[in-house]
Amino acid sequence: MANGTFSLDEKKHLGTGKFRTLSLTVGFSVEANPNYDANKEGSPFYRVSAKAADGDAVQIGSAWVRFAREGGGKYLSFSLDDPSFQEPLSFAAFPLAKVKPDAPQEFELVWSRPRG
Repeated sequence: MANGTFSLDEKKHLGTGKFRTLSLTVGFSVEANPNYDANKEGSPFYRVSAKAADGDAVQIGSAWVRFAREGGGKYLSFSLDDPSFQEPLSFAAFPLAKVKPDAPQEFELVWSRPRG
């Protein structure tokens, strides 16, 4: 189920997005993780921030570049958490077809309930 959109300038590694549910709307920004270590398994490529009530940016999560098992298509895997959330939010960002080659890459955000 689609729950939002995300736009990423892949050259600058900067982006913005909005994730929505019936009870929650989270606007967020993404930037390259300055501590990214390609040799360290699980190291997030991006860090995710949102604006707090006072207007300051607060880091609320991370995003990882992933590749689909079938077809090898690239997507992003997000994990967001904040004390105001009932539980962490996890969702994937799948790229949409580009309209213009130099335009930022647009993504559709897809959330699914963890099975357990």
